[in-house]
Amino acid sequence: WGTRIELSLAGVRPGEHCRLVARAAGGRSEVAATWRAGYLGTADVPGAVAIPADRVASLDVVTADDRVLVRMPVTSR
Repeated sequence: WGTRIELSLAGVRPGEHCRLVARAAGGRSEVAATWRAGYLGTADVPGAVAIPADRVASLDVVTADDRVLVRMPVTSR
C-alpha cells in the first residue's frame, strides 16, 4: 500500500505548524503527516505515503509558510 514513516524531531519553534513531505526519485511528492510542534519544540510524528519505500528519495520537514526546515536524503537498505 505504500510506506509507513515515523519521525522524531526536536529544535522546531514551539507551536510551529509543520508537514512531512516524502519526495520520490522521479520528482513526485506526497504529504505524509501534518502536526504542530509542542511547547518544547518537539514532535513524534507517524505518517504514511503511497510511494513505495524503494522510491522515496528524501523527506522534508516544511513549515506552513513553505520553509524547508530540514531535508533528509533516504538511502535504500
